[in-house]
Amino acid sequence: MNRLPVEKIEQVLRALGEGNSIEATSRMAKVSPNTVRAVMQKGAKVCRTIHDEKVRNLDVQSVECDELETYVYAKRANVQYAKAPPAGAGPVYLWAAACAESRLIVAYHLGDRDRKDAEIFLDDLAGRVNGPLQVVTDRFKAYKGAMATVFKDTVRYVQVGKVPLPDGKGDHHLTDVTKVVVSG
Repeated sequence: MNRLPVEKIEQVLRALGEGNSIEATSRMAKVSPNTVRAVMQKGAKVCRTIHDEKVRNLDVQSVECDELETYVYAKRANVQYAKAPPAGAGPVYLWAAACAESRLIVAYHLGDRDRKDAEIFLDDLAGRVNGPLQVVTDRFKAYKGAMATVFKDTVRYVQVGKVPLPDGKGDHHLTDVTKVVVSG
């Protein structure tokens, strides 16, 4: 098996970190797309290990949680038209909890947008923080039940609601924020 020089690995990871596609990174680094994927997978494992080891026992006061939709292979509407979609093709959600002060990603999880994955995500968050904590989320219903299951009444839980413009155009521009203290 050929070994890639460290400089080439760094070049690939930097290009991917800057948002370049696998194909673009392949052309820039003059390596195959399969090599880019292999470097990306190994780099991701190293990053996960470092995060799991180092991001523990944090004394944070407040975290903000949200989920971001992305997709694997194809978007939901296009999976049905794919000739041979791989297992897990379609939408996937990145759940993330960021320290409100430092913006450090305290916890993250890839999964569905449902109560089960909300609990997995919040359980990971609970295992990384110490002391009194405030958790801020949007009004996605799965958070409320999962929060009660994972944290019981040990955190101050705040839901933030966004109010769209009343212009009737369907624009979702933020005009007001409503806060509801759910517990704590």
